[in-house]
Amino acid sequence: VFGPQFAQALEVRVTRIGVDGDEADRFSNRPIAADGHGVRRTRRAIAADDPEQFELSLLLAGTQELHQADRDAVLGPGDLVCMDSSRPYRVSSPDAFEMLVFAVPKVLLRPHVDVVGARTASAIPARAGLAALVAPFLRSVGDGLLDGTVSEDDADLGEGVVDLVRGLFA
Repeated sequence: VFGPQFAQALEVRVTRIGVDGDEADRFSNRPIAADGHGVRRTRRAIAADDPEQFELSLLLAGTQELHQADRDAVLGPGDLVCMDSSRPYRVSSPDAFEMLVFAVPKVLLRPHVDVVGARTASAIPARAGLAALVAPFLRSVGDGLLDGTVSEDDADLGEGVVDLVRGLFA
């Protein structure tokens, strides 16, 4: 996840969304806006703090290059990608970008954890298939959380988002 060295370059607001009311059954949403940068998640950082989650990102503006587990992806606006907090990765953005990140605890994605993990750092174009429905929905959820029209305590919404994330990788 983004380390303290990037705190000044990033504009981040974290919202935790409930699924079953248990703190372990919550995922977070972070809108991020930043200038060009690079991020590395190292084995050392993972050993120090691993939230054991998948981070599903929707790129809203700009471009990003990602690498994890011998896979590379280049994202443009509207593309989705998933990263695993438990494995090292690199992310770089040559210019300013905006994105939404939905960090979903792996426990919520059982029994699909291995399937999702096998597809990290693989671009999911939001122009076809289920992604064409999921990307605008996630954008609406993010916007609603920011403006208060969506409650972070809405367990049904939380479960729906988790189900859609599972569906993207089924």
